Amino acid sequence: AKRFVRYQVGMGHEVAEAALQAFNDLLAEIERRGREMRAQGVSSAAEAGFHPLLAAFDEVHRLFQHREYGADAAFVAEDLVKQARKYGIILILATQSPTSTSIPRAITREVICRVAFSVIDQVGNDALLGDGSYRNGVRATELRPGSKHSPGDRGKALTVGVVPDSDWELVIGHNVG
Repeated sequence: AKRFVRYQVGMGHEVAEAALQAFNDLLAEIERRGREMRAQGVSSAAEAGFHPLLAAFDEVHRLFQHREYGADAAFVAEDLVKQARKYGIILILATQSPTSTSIPRAITREVICRVAFSVIDQVGNDALLGDGSYRNGVRATELRPGSKHSPGDRGKALTVGVVPDSDWELVIGHNVG
């Protein structure tokens, strides 16, 4: 079975261009799924028989801060974040540079599920977990990255909006490979 439809690696201009194209293609897929759902008279992607579609973008701060494609990518990504879930599209936007400017505010305001591994400071903590999280005791700043000599908190992350009826949760991932 096909694992990836697209896979890009790098930091060059062509990777930013491809990411923006992928965002636009996801919007087109939302429109296509929406037409099909209306034609079937259903209100969810599952009822329409659509399989979930996972789209993951790493180091998105580089895309959103790109001189040529950044503004367009931010504009399209905001639409994606607002609409994707209803149409069975899971959008993952990841960054190692969580600042108040690395991901546009219009996007961070719309994100429901947030995950943060070890974070250096309050600014990064709140950028990833939501404004006021640090002040309210939800602190990924207290997680310590591991090393080859000590596992520390390797694989642990704080989540907001993932577990129902919980303000936040500590989750632990394991490498089983």
